[in-house]
Amino acid sequence: MAEGKNVAVGIVLTEEGLAVKEVAADDEVVEIIGMVATEEGVIAGAAMATEDGVAYKVAAATEDAAVVEKGVVTEEGAVVAGAAATEDEAVAGAAVVIPEEDEEE
Repeated sequence: MAEGKNVAVGIVLTEEGLAVKEVAADDEVVEIIGMVATEEGVIAGAAMATEDGVAYKVAAATEDAAVVEKGVVTEEGAVVAGAAATEDEAVAGAAVVIPEEDEEE
């Protein structure tokens, strides 16, 4: 992730949990990863941004449920997909968003 990039790393450890983040950037791309873990659950994610757009993914889990989402966003639109599950049921979905064209008058 960090080869040839400027890097910042943050770590916080408390009685309540642990949080970690890393940001790596150069002139062309910014990459971010992060995670927080507590007694109640964990959430982790990553994103990459370039001049073309942003791609990301995130996941979270507790004792009772879990969720994931992944997406790509550009000037042309966005594609996002996700899923969530509990012990009793699960659901998944996806969306494509395309900006409306400006009509010239």
